[in-house]
Amino acid sequence: MRDNLVITSTTNNVIGTCPCLGYVDGVPVCLNGGSLEEVELFNIHPDLLESLSNDAAEKTDNTLPMCFGCVRVDDDGFVRCASQDTRVVIRDHELTVADLEVALENFPKDKYSSDQDICSECLYKVLTSLVLESSNQ
Repeated sequence: MRDNLVITSTTNNVIGTCPCLGYVDGVPVCLNGGSLEEVELFNIHPDLLESLSNDAAEKTDNTLPMCFGCVRVDDDGFVRCASQDTRVVIRDHELTVADLEVALENFPKDKYSSDQDICSECLYKVLTSLVLESSNQ
């Protein structure tokens, strides 16, 4: 069963949905950078990320990479994986907060407010379309 991730208003530059979290046969995978890597998913509320050390994702005995299911915005305006601290890349495009804002405009505000769920896979599809559209111009 898939858990939709909650888009919250940015708290400490953290966004509660990772567009690169996908599922294959119910197994969580990371799509960042065009990869398809199985991950160990730990949905963490964005407010709790502040209390984790930067290398918390590396301090587990898991053989799979850890995924917190959310992203953050760095000081340069790029979107970064909250657990791996790498820039989010879709179709060779480093995702910016501006890209994310444009993508979120495609979700009706009356149906998806800051307290509503937005599917990470849906967000990925919208972002992919926007990246492809911008590369064709």
